[in-house]
Amino acid sequence: MKKYFCVLQVLILSSLLFIGCSNEDEPVSTPTMQVSRTELFAIGTTRMTRAAPSSYLFTLDNIKSFNAQTREIIFQDFEPTSQIFPIYRNIEIHSYGKVLLHISTFVSSFNSQIFTDLSLVSESGKFYLSDCYPRNIEDNSQYVKENKAIQKTKEKRAAEWGEFLSILKKHGKLIE
Repeated sequence: MKKYFCVLQVLILSSLLFIGCSNEDEPVSTPTMQVSRTELFAIGTTRMTRAAPSSYLFTLDNIKSFNAQTREIIFQDFEPTSQIFPIYRNIEIHSYGKVLLHISTFVSSFNSQIFTDLSLVSESGKFYLSDCYPRNIEDNSQYVKENKAIQKTKEKRAAEWGEFLSILKKHGKLIE
């Protein structure tokens, strides 16, 4: 009888272990999990870690258009949220094996900090790839120190920015 009771306990514990390891508690899903050879994709990073290359935040297919003048980026089948892009999470836009752009943060009108590097900005339901946040500080004489930093980062990424725009243009997603 004692043997039977021990075997029963082992079976119960084993079944609980298997039930507890189910994959039902998946993290927030990203729009696409495609092959790693997509021409343009974004991954999330932090100072300490980089996301797995198959965990795309968005891909070229999720970009409907990008207006080079206003810097508005329109997404399709995907909407950036603070859940997917927590503040201080960096975003890298890749083209094949090369990092094209480093986006320093995702911000909205709820944020009060100043960012002097490329930011994904949410304003009134629209999204912008802006050289800074708030967007109105660029070329504003009250922000001389910040504008020097903004100009420096723009110059550093000029070549990669050109590549990003040419990829969008090649796929008919660039509004000039």
